[in-house]
Amino acid sequence: MTLRHFQIFKALCEELNMTRTAEKLFMTQPSVSQAIAELESHYQTKLFDRLGKKLYLTESGVELLTRVSDILSQIQDTENVFQEKNQRRRIRLGATATVGSFVLPTLLRSIHKRDPDLGIDFLVGNTAQVEKALLHAELDIALVEGRTTSHLLHRQFLLKDPLVLVAHPSLLQGNQTYKPKDLEKFSFLLREEGSGTAEQALNALANWGIEPHIAGRISSIEALHRLVLAKEGLAFLPRIAVDTDLKKGKLAEILVAKTQIERSFWIVHHASKKIEGDLLIVKEC
Repeated sequence: MTLRHFQIFKALCEELNMTRTAEKLFMTQPSVSQAIAELESHYQTKLFDRLGKKLYLTESGVELLTRVSDILSQIQDTENVFQEKNQRRRIRLGATATVGSFVLPTLLRSIHKRDPDLGIDFLVGNTAQVEKALLHAELDIALVEGRTTSHLLHRQFLLKDPLVLVAHPSLLQGNQTYKPKDLEKFSFLLREEGSGTAEQALNALANWGIEPHIAGRISSIEALHRLVLAKEGLAFLPRIAVDTDLKKGKLAEILVAKTQIERSFWIVHHASKKIEGDLLIVKEC
């Protein structure tokens, strides 16, 4: 049995006339008769009685009509839901913490200005969380700082933003240039495990041969920034996050053997996902 059989049956129940049903469905009368005969053969029961020129539903016909009406109603409801969903037009955008705080707001304003009808659902998390969401098809596209690990993800360069090691000026006593080993007397504050910023910070410390005292792991850029301002320790922070405080002298950048920690922001999506239609606006803005 097919959906078309049910549609023909329901139409005939409404018209109780083969000719009118055929006209209503843009079919021939023999085609309508054949469909009803196939239904009766399949269910091994008579669905209509013909008395003179009139058709009447049998008891089996009434029962089938109830079930067919429910089925067709559910199918129509499903069609309506997905048509409405398609008309709403939404994209699912992810961002890691730094991008979410300092790049995403500007991007969202640009997208809304260019296409006010486009809805955006977004997730801000650390690199591991955003990568997992991309791999599980919970996001369409994401803006990520640092390194993704899965070969199933495609990356496109967005912009550069170095990490800088910063502290409250009073902790440094006027000295901003240090040899790596001289930093071991300080406490360090790091982002939480799974953060791309934390991974790059630990790599830098390892390359300098430092075994740091880690005073805390912090889950947000803003909280980490405030703790450094409160003289709780040294931290690696994105330059985009601390540039204003560096210029005002509220924070000081620590220079270590002329080393700069370069890193990039990336547009990332699943390699098998086509970036087309509404998703192109993320790259274009």
